[in-house]
This record gives sequence, structure tokens and C-alpha cells, in this order.
Amino acid sequence: MGLSPDATGPLLVMSHLLDLFLVLALLGTALGLGQWLLKRVELDPGDPLAALGFGTTVGLGILATFFLGIGAVGWLNLWSLGGVLLLAGVLSRRELRRLPGLLGGIPGFLVKRGGMKGSLAWGLVVFCAVSLFLLVFGAAPPVDWDSLMYHLPLPTLFLEEGRIFLPPDNLHVSFVGLLHMVYLPLLALGSTAGPALLNGSLAVLMGLTLFSLGSRFFSGETGSVSLGLIWGTTTLLLVAITPRTDVTLALFLILAHYAFLLALEDSTSDWWAVLGAALVGFAAGIKFNGLAYGVGLAPLALWVAWRKGGVGAAFRFSAILAGVGLLALAPWLLKNWVLLGAPLYPYFAERTVEPWLQSLYQAFPAVSSPDPALSQALKGVRDPVNLWGIFFYPGTLTAELEGQFYFTNRIFLLLPLALLFFLKKHLAWLVFPPLLYL
Repeated sequence: MGLSPDATGPLLVMSHLLDLFLVLALLGTALGLGQWLLKRVELDPGDPLAALGFGTTVGLGILATFFLGIGAVGWLNLWSLGGVLLLAGVLSRRELRRLPGLLGGIPGFLVKRGGMKGSLAWGLVVFCAVSLFLLVFGAAPPVDWDSLMYHLPLPTLFLEEGRIFLPPDNLHVSFVGLLHMVYLPLLALGSTAGPALLNGSLAVLMGLTLFSLGSRFFSGETGSVSLGLIWGTTTLLLVAITPRTDVTLALFLILAHYAFLLALEDSTSDWWAVLGAALVGFAAGIKFNGLAYGVGLAPLALWVAWRKGGVGAAFRFSAILAGVGLLALAPWLLKNWVLLGAPLYPYFAERTVEPWLQSLYQAFPAVSSPDPALSQALKGVRDPVNLWGIFFYPGTLTAELEGQFYFTNRIFLLLPLALLFFLKKHLAWLVFPPLLYL
């Protein structure tokens, strides 16, 4: 929250600390609300890191949906947003009082579950250094095109107008989704660094989630190594310090995958699979790429449903899971349908022009929409995305200058060796959905 646009020295540090405080307060409220909802259905993953991840993402998804509803009826302002957060705090007051205990149990859990002390120490050193990097660089002003084109301007414009609408000069409103609604309270308080710090904090949560997943299904050493190894992919670091949504999308999808794996482990509760379906819907609400990963998870979801016993029971449970995912996604599809006439715009829809240009196009009836060939111009400045390029020449895959620093940790080239252990149940279901997604 900028104390002054020209703040320097101690004032600048105070401004950044205040931004971070607002982000942590928002995440704490979301975590409390998510924990409250999960306790209503008696879902407890049994470790503080998984509880932290599931609670936070569920809470963020619910809060964002309410914020969207407020914007849809034209009541979008600081007071209405604060009212929703206050209501969430009142509902989850018991869970909020328990948060210090939940967070305080994390260090002991890491030591207990982390396996060999050397691997845990290495993972924690890398993880702490990365966390500091994310928070320091996330506080810097945004400079990337996406952030300045729509990630920050459109939510700010919605706040100024008090409603969610189609701006006359920005069709990127179709890409404004769940996470942008979470930005609204931060921007309403003047915290322009808040969205980037929020994404950085959620990237930290992603690292902790990977530790929980790896140590639960494989070994403590696996969890400890994953805590540091994932950050060898510089793309995660460079995107997580901006308001762009891709890393947070990955967190939601990892937790959705995790929930379905827990559904395999705990066949007595249907709610883990329901949670996984809801998180897929929330993820697609962040970015439509989540739908593609949902397709990758479909065989795992169907297998969970099949274990219900009998074709009829499997069909009914599959329909329930699909309905839950669609229900979580529906508000974001409805937003695009109302504003742009197509739920998945610009996909499966006729391309249109920005409203301010409509009058010009009406003067030339032969031109009803932009020439699709224009979109082919990018092929002249970047190569098609391919796995080989992602590992060895990432700079040629994007028109963005920072793309030359996008690297995927080359140790992941060894992942095909996992096929040697494919008969291990959890490994098979971890590897297959991402492969299907690719």
C-alpha cells in the first residue's frame, strides 16, 4: 500500500511491509473460511501443509465467487468487499483462532516427515532463499506487458466503475477470472504490489504442497528434494513475482490432483473427490488451461468413481463430480457469456472487435471481424511451443524479452525413468494425467 508514490528509504520499506501484511491478512481470512468449509464435511488431510493448501485455495475460490457476484450487481467497492471478508471472518472465527497452532506445527512436521537431515537441510535452504526472492522482487512495480495490459488495469477499472463490465477498449476482460477478483480488496486499499506478492505467497505455498505430497506418497527424502528442486525452473520464479496467474493456476491444479489421490487412499469418504472436482473448476476459472488439465485428470476421477461399485454407482458419482466442477466454473463462464456472448471467448467463438472500433467497422460492412490471418503474425517472432524448446531454447518460444530467461530444470528430463516404477499405484496416477495433458 503505497504511503507515497515518491516514497524512499524507510517509508518505502514500510509501504512494502504494509502490502505484505494486507496479503497475509487476505490469505489468513481465506484459509479460515476454507478450513471452516472443509470441517463441515469432515475433511482432514492429516498434515498441516496439506491443510494449509486445501483451506487457502477453497477459501480463495469462495471469496472470489462472492466478489464476482458483487461486481455483477454493481455494488463493487471497498465497503462491500470488506463486508464479505468480515462475514468470512465471523463464520470462521474458531478456525482463525486455531491458525497459530496450525502454522506453528509446520516446522515440527517438516523435521518429522523430511527424512534424511541432509536432504531436508538442502531443500529448506533453497526454499527459504526462493521465498525471500519472491517477496522482495514481488514488491517491485510491474513491468511486463500482461500485467500492465489487463491483470491490474481491468480490476482497477472495475473498482472505479463499481461494477464488472466490458470496457470499450479491452477485450482481455475475457481472461479476467477468479484470481483477479481476489486482487480487488488489495487494489481497493491502494496496494498495487499486493497482487504480485499474493502470487509469490501462493508460489511458496505450492512448494510446501509439493513437500506434503512427495513425503506422503513416496518418502521424506522425496518431499525434501522437491522442496528445492522445483525452483530450478526459472519460469516459475519470473512469473510468480508478477500479477500473472499461471503459477497460482498450477497450485490449484496440483491440489486438485492431490485431492483425487487422497480419494484413492481414503475410500470411505467421497468428499476428497468432490473437493478435487471443485478445485479443477476453480482452476479453470483462473485460466481456461485448467480445463485441459481437468481432461487429464478425468481417468483418475473415473477410476475413483468406478471403485464405488457397479456401473450405475460409478455413473452417478461421475455425474456428481462433473456437476461440482461445472458449478465452480459456471460463474466465470456466465461472466464471459454476458459480456462477450461466448462462455469461453475467444475460443469457440467468432472474433469481434473492441467496442470503440465498432462504429468504424460499421462503415465497412464487408469487414465484420478482424482477419484471422493477423494472429499468424506471431509465428514470425517465435517458434511453436514444444518440449525440446522448453528445456533448451525457451527464449525462441515467446515474443517477450524475459522469455530468454525461462528455463525448465533439466533434471526433469529424467522423469521418463519413472515409467520403470509405473506399477506403483500413486506414481502411475501422478504421471499419467500430466502426460495426457501434454
